[in-house]
Amino acid sequence: MIFIFKRVLWLILITKKPEFRKEYKFVLDSRQLNSFYKFYDNIFSSLHPNRRIVSLYFDTIDFKLYNKSILDDVDKFKYRFRQYPSISTNISKEIKFNTKKGKEKISDKTNFQNFEDIPNQTYRGFNLIPTLFVDYHRDYYEIDKKIRVTIDKKIKFSPSKNRSLISKDNSINNIIVEFKLLSSKIEDVSKYFFTNPVAFSKYEVGILQTYPTI
Repeated sequence: MIFIFKRVLWLILITKKPEFRKEYKFVLDSRQLNSFYKFYDNIFSSLHPNRRIVSLYFDTIDFKLYNKSILDDVDKFKYRFRQYPSISTNISKEIKFNTKKGKEKISDKTNFQNFEDIPNQTYRGFNLIPTLFVDYHRDYYEIDKKIRVTIDKKIKFSPSKNRSLISKDNSINNIIVEFKLLSSKIEDVSKYFFTNPVAFSKYEVGILQTYPTI
């Protein structure tokens, strides 16, 4: 009986519920970024130092998740492993969902410290293999303790070894700003916007640049 109780408790602890998030993205160039900083100068507060982020995305051999991402508005997901090399070699697994309720994310720690050690994955009936590396630098800010702001620069993409024998980096000059709402009590979030938000996916752009013939 005690064993069953401990087993149930263990399952509860390791089963993460999706984290619901409301997000808005903005695509800027370097000139617009300078204006962006000036616009928020008095209400910006830095959260922590700049970090480098490396993500390895998984997809099917015929890019089913990518095609669903392009064609469908909801009921789709992205599957990736993420590392913060400047902080730790530890790698976490993240699954991002786009549902009718909004965007959700599940994040779990793993024991992997090297992307090459991560095996192929199976999720929701999809057989997933390593597909795309996305590498960038991120700044973290907060506005009025209501909105978390991330600014991603130096974005580059490269194929995984199982997909291409040629390891060639592709980069974009765009700077991606993302607002994540920390409070559901914001009545008019648009008053915080520097410009109009747009739809943008690093994974979609990276796939197009890395595998232009698919």
